[in-house]
Amino acid sequence: SSGVITTTLCNLFRECASWNTRCDLAQILGQSNQTDDASLATLWQGLFDNDNDVRRACAQAQAQIGKKQSALRPLIEKRLADAIYDPGFEVRDNFEKRPAYDYVYEGLWSLVVSSDQSHLEQA
Repeated sequence: SSGVITTTLCNLFRECASWNTRCDLAQILGQSNQTDDASLATLWQGLFDNDNDVRRACAQAQAQIGKKQSALRPLIEKRLADAIYDPGFEVRDNFEKRPAYDYVYEGLWSLVVSSDQSHLEQA
């Protein structure tokens, strides 16, 4: 079932040493039509990854989930917005030396701007 697949993907994400594979797994979780608490928790933890590309992929995956699943959009938007001001998100990645809240902001921006665009297109 999809729950078993999601659990497997989340476990692989946490255990995988390859940043490239973690990016791919984050993208797959973001594209899934079956998002659960484990997926969101995994992507949230990924915002603290040592690798900048993994952080970016996790932020974008959350934005993608919010775009596709309107029931989760308010939760994801609020969590991302709150994280921008959370001192816990000052942890910097090992490569670009950017704090986690920078990637959070990019994800939030992607979610809000795309949603604003879709409202404009529908008008």
